[in-house]
Amino acid sequence: MFFHESKEMKFFQHIALPFLLTASTTNFSHDLFDNVHKNITIYNHAVQNSSLLNQSLENSPYYNFYFLLFPAIIRKRMLKYDHFQELYFDTKDHKKINALFRLHKQAKATIIIFCGWRPGRIERMAPLIPMFNEQEFNLLFVDVRGHGTSDHHSIWESICSFGRYEKEDVIGALEFLKRTVDKPVILWGTCAGAFYAMQALLQLTKQDLIKYYRIKGFIFDSGWASPKEVVLQSPYGYIEKSIPKSAQYTLKQIYLIFYNYFLRTKLLKLDPDVNLYDKIDLIKIPILYIHSKKDRMAYFDPVKKLYHRTKKKYYWWINDGSHAMHQYKYKYSYQNHMNLFCRFVINSEPVYPTHYS
Repeated sequence: MFFHESKEMKFFQHIALPFLLTASTTNFSHDLFDNVHKNITIYNHAVQNSSLLNQSLENSPYYNFYFLLFPAIIRKRMLKYDHFQELYFDTKDHKKINALFRLHKQAKATIIIFCGWRPGRIERMAPLIPMFNEQEFNLLFVDVRGHGTSDHHSIWESICSFGRYEKEDVIGALEFLKRTVDKPVILWGTCAGAFYAMQALLQLTKQDLIKYYRIKGFIFDSGWASPKEVVLQSPYGYIEKSIPKSAQYTLKQIYLIFYNYFLRTKLLKLDPDVNLYDKIDLIKIPILYIHSKKDRMAYFDPVKKLYHRTKKKYYWWINDGSHAMHQYKYKYSYQNHMNLFCRFVINSEPVYPTHYS
């Protein structure tokens, strides 16, 4: 135990945390064009009989909200108790990227995990650790440039160039695995991490390198399709969530002035190169979309539009929820979907419940 269990700690553990993690109604939806009905029974059977469901998540400190506020303590625990090793790898544009790697010789595949934009730290993704059997999946947590101890990348540069440079960090992680482990790979990204990973997949698809890097599938959680859209959506969503209603209109107008004066021209120039709407159909590997219908930071409709343009597609639409918090709020359902999808794409499970059209 790395911290003293104070009164504040007990409050977060027994009152605040259960409130934050209370599961509300979710729905595993399916498109009218998907031939899914006959597979719902198969899915329920697989969920009930998955050996991983016997693995308790209740006692994991990574679901303690208070504990997650201390990244240094989380990293120490990952290194000491969860068999992670710290490493750095270089990208083609000469950035040094920090990562934590859990490696097991019997693992069938490696899942690479990319975080969101802010705070965008490896440690915040720690709730994923107990979801995956160590003997089945290696885990590589990556801090993209400008996060943690990876090479510097300014906030302003990140805003004005979403995906243009960060995709090199994704490709660098794949190159590192190719040199060292060379097992099938599944990409997982949330928020900005999902967008970065998709940009990397597009580049590797054009270069015909998907098979070379053994990429089998991609989990796109709470991502977005276009930087010019999300740079408006996220601040507005934060204002609506955190600011009294009486001040919301004024703050939105102030931000809109800032956006039009400083960001709009840069993002409009960048958008044709990085928006996903006219490129997503190039991706051939299976993609699992996870998104809340009430996400105020990255709106649902653009992601649904991406889904319909994707060739091999699966989805889990969440009726309630929030932005990039599903692994905390719906941990058991999240674990089920992650393991079923990952096993399916590496061909150790015969079917995933939603078929692509």
